[in-house]
Amino acid sequence: MVTKTIRISLMIGVFLFLVLPPQVSVGQDDWWNETWSSRQELLLGSLAAEKNVAYQPVDITVHFESLCWAKNETDNSVRVICQSTQGDVELESQLYDLTFSDKTHITACNLVFLFPPQTDGTERYYLYYDEAPTTAPGYPDHVSIADSSYFYEPIPGYPLESHFYKIIQHDTIPYVVAQEGQFLWYTTSQCVTQLVDGSTAVSPKNGEAIASFEFAYYYGFDMWEYSSTSQEVISKEILCDGNLMVSCRLLSRSTQGDLQTTAVYKYYYCPTSTERIQVHVIHEALRECQVFEDANTDGVYASMQCGGIQSASISELNFGEIYPYTHFYSEHDTVEQYPVDLNPEYTVENPVLWSIQTPDDVDLGKNPWVSFDEGATGTVHALIFGSSSVVKAGVDERDGIQLKAYESNYPHLPGLDYTIASVECTRNTYEKNVSGKDMVIPKGFIAEFDAEFFSSQENGYLSAEEESRLFQTLVQLKPSTNDNLTAEEDTSENRYSLMVSVHDAFSFPLGSVLSAVTGRDFPYITVEAYRENTLVSSGTACRLPLRGSVSSEESSSKGKIVSALSLFDVRNVSLWKRFSFQSLEAGRYVIKVFKENPRLGDERRFIGVAILDLSSDSQIHVFCKPQGSCAVTLIDQEGHGIKDAEVLLFQDGMIITQNSTNEDGVAHLAAPCNRRESYQLKVVSQGFEAMNESIRLRYNRILVPLKKSVEFDQYDWRVTLQDLWGLPPEIAVTPRMTSTAMQIPTVIFPTQTTRNSFQFTELPPATYQLQIQYKSFLVDKEIIIPSEEALLVFPAVYPVSFHVYDARGSPMGNVDVEMIRGGKTQMITTSGSHADFSIPPGLYTVKVTVQNEVIGQRSLTVMGERSVDLVTSQEPILPLALGIGSCSMIFVGLALSIKKKELSCSLLSLTVGVLLLAFVFPWWSLQGSTTDVQTSSTLYLIPFNLISTTTTPQLITGELSFVPDIFATIMMVIPIISVIVALLVVLPFLLKQRMKKNWQILLLIGALVLLCGTLLLFIIAMSAFAQVGVGSFMGQGTIDVSIQGYDEVVPVLCQWGPAVGFWLYVITVLLLLSIVILLFQKKKKRNRLL
Repeated sequence: MVTKTIRISLMIGVFLFLVLPPQVSVGQDDWWNETWSSRQELLLGSLAAEKNVAYQPVDITVHFESLCWAKNETDNSVRVICQSTQGDVELESQLYDLTFSDKTHITACNLVFLFPPQTDGTERYYLYYDEAPTTAPGYPDHVSIADSSYFYEPIPGYPLESHFYKIIQHDTIPYVVAQEGQFLWYTTSQCVTQLVDGSTAVSPKNGEAIASFEFAYYYGFDMWEYSSTSQEVISKEILCDGNLMVSCRLLSRSTQGDLQTTAVYKYYYCPTSTERIQVHVIHEALRECQVFEDANTDGVYASMQCGGIQSASISELNFGEIYPYTHFYSEHDTVEQYPVDLNPEYTVENPVLWSIQTPDDVDLGKNPWVSFDEGATGTVHALIFGSSSVVKAGVDERDGIQLKAYESNYPHLPGLDYTIASVECTRNTYEKNVSGKDMVIPKGFIAEFDAEFFSSQENGYLSAEEESRLFQTLVQLKPSTNDNLTAEEDTSENRYSLMVSVHDAFSFPLGSVLSAVTGRDFPYITVEAYRENTLVSSGTACRLPLRGSVSSEESSSKGKIVSALSLFDVRNVSLWKRFSFQSLEAGRYVIKVFKENPRLGDERRFIGVAILDLSSDSQIHVFCKPQGSCAVTLIDQEGHGIKDAEVLLFQDGMIITQNSTNEDGVAHLAAPCNRRESYQLKVVSQGFEAMNESIRLRYNRILVPLKKSVEFDQYDWRVTLQDLWGLPPEIAVTPRMTSTAMQIPTVIFPTQTTRNSFQFTELPPATYQLQIQYKSFLVDKEIIIPSEEALLVFPAVYPVSFHVYDARGSPMGNVDVEMIRGGKTQMITTSGSHADFSIPPGLYTVKVTVQNEVIGQRSLTVMGERSVDLVTSQEPILPLALGIGSCSMIFVGLALSIKKKELSCSLLSLTVGVLLLAFVFPWWSLQGSTTDVQTSSTLYLIPFNLISTTTTPQLITGELSFVPDIFATIMMVIPIISVIVALLVVLPFLLKQRMKKNWQILLLIGALVLLCGTLLLFIIAMSAFAQVGVGSFMGQGTIDVSIQGYDEVVPVLCQWGPAVGFWLYVITVLLLLSIVILLFQKKKKRNRLL
């Protein structure tokens, strides 16, 4: 009987070959090209069934089952073929790290290719190769990598310098990987900069976003007291420069020699606007490191930064932007959202504004990623990790990745803003209610992980979430980065073959071939292997497998018959249908057998199942039976169907099949009939087991489904939240519920019905644990369902410290500071110049009053601990007193000169008075206004401050601007020189009886030279300072003015230049010059008389 079946199959095959035209594809089991003698399937696990993997890179190690001819990476016989219902497609590929058995043959290599642009989940990927020489593939070279450098110093003493690898895709540069360098005051080794789309040159203005893979911590309070592997590069190397992928390796250390990072960066060609660069990182502690107690940077694994510099005068510095949201996958298995201040503030005491700190205890979850984005649409930049388990060695080290986030506006100058938002992925140093903060990085500590720096212009954080899911699957296929790893020492899991023999499964001979070539439905048998309820591999079971293509150049009938016969692999003929799975990982598998294109019905039939533990090359026999069916109906206490409940059929503890209930609460299951053995039927809704019973699918269930109906009570429950002010919380919190009574642990989330109300629906009666968390604040409450709706207080509060200054930047006390929100007010009178609040998160209006007069008003968003400078419009008394004293001196001098009739005395008092008066007024100012906005920046020398103020109908606010130390030092020299000048002017007249006239004139000339030198020094220093911001010492132009408390930047036409104090100083010079001239004239007249 079997011999007859084989004979019939051969006859059908020969007939098909003779009647069908040449070069007709015969389905997925076809041989792509008969020139190639060997083929093996690339097992990509669940990725093969994915539909959204277009252009995702596959980077795997391949061990050849037969000899493979290859001279080098570009001249070889290897081809990657994608076989699908659309036909065979040759995919561009790249080989690297070849393992040679002789000069022209390899036994293993690493292989790179991209998933095709359109996939439907039915594709299978094959590797074709040959023992004999073939033509070189000749694929185009899409990417390259080159060593380069850059230097630019827009601000004296703050260079932008870098030596880097630039990655080139066609004619553009998507990324640069810094080997070493300095960006303003930061070192840059192990930093990756993504450039704007279409960049052809490396320059600051082309920067888009930055990811750093340095290992860093702070050992002191000062912002420079940190140790980082960005500080010193030890070695660098280009590892691969192929047609689809380029890679390089950097080894760097901290200058203290306590930290070391080894990173391998890989960039894969991507023809879309999506960009990604992947890195394998190993961080090591070479000796024990003591972390500063208050530091949030306490062992950074990786960080990402958005934002940049906006300069009114230097176009080369204008780059980057801050995005409004941070999203990340949290340890609670939810995607959480935190807002980002688009206009972060600069404060003198702490220029870094931390939004997520160590005590907040925010950890990344099992699918770790974090992003800056525009929400669910638009641009996203994300840092994605292959796993949250990163610690490989270290005494008493807690595994996991903790998240920190901060913003900064530093330096902040008129016409120049350097605003950044940054997230840091760090050691898991703190767990609330578990232990204190881990302040020691032990010697021998090792963290190792794979990561991806990802950017997309579409779908916002949703695209990062999807990319994370794919990356964490693809990274499991990636080759090891261990240089010493050989094919024989491969540490990957052992893989085995499994031969599945199928019995009692009737189908049409060569049914899959006939279906493919005729377009008609012929029955055939498929076998699928599932591991952990995921499809791993599948294939067609047959007695006589094919081994070649159906094309032939023979014209004679005899030649065609011979070619047709050669299609069949007669050596592997079998008495029963079978299929061999190759390279399966060890584990427990469910093998399913299906009959495709059955004569009755449109859906395939589930006719066979077997379960086995695979630990070696094995063989299994599956005896098929007709498909039976079961219909399960799940309703609530009111008779309404319950949708989305999981209905599962188990055998020997393994899921055989499953389905979800529809809108009517009905789910249909199909499985092979079995009179002797039973299945276990389970129904799970919201994690709770609604049904668990044993059933048998007898043969009568072929036509009549087994029907089961279950009633399952469900209830709705509402919770309303308010903060400690009795107002709706202004933070994104989502309550969640779970229960120990659940069969399958499940987190239940509500629907938000109002700003602060959440509705849980379809809750089974049970005792639940309700949790509401924001950072380290947690509401944990037991809820028994059914119950009445609840009103809960969310206790989140943050300390806010205000430092109040007068209009010249001097600390100001005894004023009232009010915090206003939602019609409620809290007021504190300053102690010294400080006012400390503890308030719930939210948007507040801040008012500063003196005797009920408003001298300062602004908006303030509180989402964490804040330290805020409040510069008011209140003028201080000291400059007024100094001005009065100066004027008094001038009038006294005039009175004496009138009384003594001596002009030089009058000029002397006038000079000293004007000199003192010069320090009452600002020396340089910027003024501008629009219809609604008035802005100014004024430079005072006593006390030395650069004060920027902005006034609108809604606010009166000011801020202390940043000034470089060298500029501050120069400016503080001017008053000192002026005091010396005053002494040089006054002493000759006070001691004129004891001092000769010549000495008087010489001292006055010396004072004049000092005054002129001081003016020149100020002009030079101020010109250099203004060059960075507004562009010149004096001038006019449009300046972007940021308004405190608002995500708003307003262009304002401004004028700037020397102010009253400067011109008074010039008058002082002229007055002193007049005194010198007058004394010279007197001396000349006296000499003439003699």
